[in-house]
Amino acid sequence: MKIKPTLLFKTQWISVYKNEKNFFYCQRKGINSIAALLFRKNENNEVEFMIHYQPMPEVEFKKSWDQPYPCTITGSFEDGDTAEETVIKEVAEEGGFIINKNHIVSSNINASSTQMNEMVFNYLIDVTNLKQGVPTTDGSIFEQVAFNKWVDKKEIEKIIVEELSLSSLANCYLMYLIKYGN
Repeated sequence: MKIKPTLLFKTQWISVYKNEKNFFYCQRKGINSIAALLFRKNENNEVEFMIHYQPMPEVEFKKSWDQPYPCTITGSFEDGDTAEETVIKEVAEEGGFIINKNHIVSSNINASSTQMNEMVFNYLIDVTNLKQGVPTTDGSIFEQVAFNKWVDKKEIEKIIVEELSLSSLANCYLMYLIKYGN
């Protein structure tokens, strides 16, 4: 019989637990999340990737609260939503694109870290020929200062190798390389 973990600390957004083996872990409110890398072919038939720049939590190299870091589009599951429903909602909210499941060209699932029970559902989204609207955001301060930038293959690879970025950016780009090659 599995013993229920002990809740040690809880806020509106995060809980800290200890399990029967004295292992401590964090759990976000929505537990699981999505990460989405959007790409398109431009008018010259060259592939571009959308980097979502937003502040991240307090990391060692951070110079200011609103310092942007290269990320994928991200978001937590809410109110019983599925992974697909969440990615469709977040792509509109943070990227300004109205998509459906036919725009999803690849996906995988990863554990977010060894210290959390969060699973990250990663998506590669083709938005070629879609009109980009204005991101609606969720109203949070981080999303209010976030912005998007389109980059080519050389630039995304440079970002992944040389900059502090969200790990899902490299993972989603790897999905692109596996699916489409160099």
